[in-house]
Amino acid sequence: MTEEKQKEKVRPKIVWCDPCNGQGWCLVKEVPFECMCGHLKRVAAGMPLYIKQASVAREHVGLPMVRSPKANLFIDASWSDMRAIVKVMMMTGTNGHISIVDEQELLAAYVGSMGKASKSADYVGVIYNNISELVSPPDLVVVRLNTLSNKNKAAAGVLIDAVKTRVDYGKPTWLLCDIDRPFNQASFSYSDELIEIVAANFKRISIPRVNRKDEEVVKDFMANIAPVVSLEPDPAQQDRPARRGPKIGHDPEVEPERRPKKKREPEDETVGNLGSVYGVGVSQSKSKFRK
Repeated sequence: MTEEKQKEKVRPKIVWCDPCNGQGWCLVKEVPFECMCGHLKRVAAGMPLYIKQASVAREHVGLPMVRSPKANLFIDASWSDMRAIVKVMMMTGTNGHISIVDEQELLAAYVGSMGKASKSADYVGVIYNNISELVSPPDLVVVRLNTLSNKNKAAAGVLIDAVKTRVDYGKPTWLLCDIDRPFNQASFSYSDELIEIVAANFKRISIPRVNRKDEEVVKDFMANIAPVVSLEPDPAQQDRPARRGPKIGHDPEVEPERRPKKKREPEDETVGNLGSVYGVGVSQSKSKFRK
């Protein structure tokens, strides 16, 4: 191999932005290459909005899982920190295609809401006809747990199918358990089979909270609503006797008029002099039929 071919082999695909002047590309030995600013703009254009708006700290960049996400992980972390970690991984571009799915999307793919049959003929977009098409292609899939707000009998089985599909393909999968909403037996997608799969194929790690912004917002919110929705009884109301208010339109100074109760008179059980034609103790039917 000649020296020029060796240089071309080790030539970087992305170069720094000194000579590009904001164009997004520059020439290296008369060959156009994408510069760093063009690469970052392209990656940011494909990011979901909730990932693009995540705030990244130095602690997120230094995590070992960011540089080599090759293992199946069950992660206990806050959602704000996980968004920042995924953002760093997307910006570096060394980890391939990363996809974030939740239990709602898995159920939608399972029932066919994301399939071709549920779309119109002029629909232009991504179509997933089953769970395998949703979770198989990405190099790394991050599954958010505890995102269902209503009970669904198929939730546990759908999550097991998605995890098994990734394990069978040998592709890394991250199961994200939010530290503010633990994944336990009360979760709608929990099952003993899933716990056995996680114990056999996943490594569990815990990431301390780095972004305190969400925690401070929750504390401020609870501090503001605590006096309003306090469940503790008011001591001033405890010794006060219960009192029923007057009826609407009722004058308390005027005594209500008492009417005597009407006594129900027994019905006549005879018809002429022949007695009751319906038997003893049974009166004639009051219903009248037209002839």
